[in-house]
Amino acid sequence: ADADDAYDDASGTGCALKASWTSASTMYAWLYPDACCGATDTTWSNMQVAARVKATSQPNAQLGQVRVVVRGPAGKPQQDNDARYGHCGVAGPFVGYEFVLDYAGQQATVVRKQGCDVATTLSSTSLALALDTWYQIVGIADGTQLSFYVDGALELTVSDSIYSSGSAGVEVDNLDATIDVVVVSDLDLLGTCV
Repeated sequence: ADADDAYDDASGTGCALKASWTSASTMYAWLYPDACCGATDTTWSNMQVAARVKATSQPNAQLGQVRVVVRGPAGKPQQDNDARYGHCGVAGPFVGYEFVLDYAGQQATVVRKQGCDVATTLSSTSLALALDTWYQIVGIADGTQLSFYVDGALELTVSDSIYSSGSAGVEVDNLDATIDVVVVSDLDLLGTCV
């Protein structure tokens, strides 16, 4: 977040963002739900996270993902056995839902994380992805419905009820990438953090 970032409270006036994106490592950043002025909840329930992303280099052809995270934990674990992270340290979120652009697998996936190395692919579809190309990705969690849009097209939708609230984040794994214009919307408040 920078000085120009603002919270749109749907009134058209907006207000200053109260906090910046926080980085737990070089590859994952999250936003606390109370970062937006007017927000009093410590977690979001129904949310949309959108990001504009471009991978510029894929050092290992077998690896490489960009992820938008919803209903994950916020904050850096205080110790390696922090229950929010499934005893895994701080590399990224280990619980919550991930909407994944998988450059290595040439697919889009929705994944439920339930601890260290416990990931369930809830849905996936083939998707041609190229380096040096901008993609607009949007992950929506509304009730039990999870929807994944890429460049305005609905790629995946699935229902899951394991997680009902949490924070928002973005993650890059084994890629050199630019993430630009991250927007988090609380669907219950109709407000947006940019």
